[in-house]
Amino acid sequence: MFAVHYAGKTDRGLRREHNEDAYSVRHGTLGGFVVADGLGGHAGGEIASQLAVESIDESLLEILKDLSRETETEELETSVLKAMGKANDLVRDRAKKDAALTGMGCTLLTAIVYESRATIAQVGDCRAYMWTAETLTQLTTDHTVVADMIAKGTLDPEQAQHHPYFHVLERAVGIETDVRADVRTIDIHAGDRLLLCSDGLWNMLDDDQLSAILSEREDTERCVTHLISEANHMGGEDNITVVLVDIGEDA
Repeated sequence: MFAVHYAGKTDRGLRREHNEDAYSVRHGTLGGFVVADGLGGHAGGEIASQLAVESIDESLLEILKDLSRETETEELETSVLKAMGKANDLVRDRAKKDAALTGMGCTLLTAIVYESRATIAQVGDCRAYMWTAETLTQLTTDHTVVADMIAKGTLDPEQAQHHPYFHVLERAVGIETDVRADVRTIDIHAGDRLLLCSDGLWNMLDDDQLSAILSEREDTERCVTHLISEANHMGGEDNITVVLVDIGEDA
């Protein structure tokens, strides 16, 4: 099992009146991390993201307590997907009880770092990246109209950011009865940096900029602050949330 160092922070940014992002490193010592982003322009985005994070946190505690070296990857992934479904149900149930919250939702990203692996589940366009051996790799696929068009080859990646549907989501927590989440498990190694973030970070900083900051090898908390500061420097057009998990040597 690797030693893990982590830090998280959220910032309103420079253009938004409210912060609809939420995150948790409450169970970081056990390897559980969460990031959520309330849907901009929708009623209750801030409430939706907070409810989703609280729900995932509760589920993570149960999952993490039961983890062992014998836990199969498929079993862990199934548990995480169930946790995402539970969060979806909670957000929908709350919206049904309050007409003012009709249509609220959020994007959601959770990661479990345990032993020599990381299991990551995601709905929407919060992203997970792995920085390893001086290389940055995006681990998640955005659930957006534009990302789908790029995958199908009908849109050039260079044109994507200027497309009118750039921010249009295809999936989110709280919108449909059954949430469709992606999940994957990867191997981790000493020296890796796992970055979880809302779109307020990656919209402002491209892969080269993210990699350059991560490669400076600042301590975990200082690096999180640096990433947010740079996103604000580049315009800070949205709420910015960053959770960074540094994988150390064997504990």
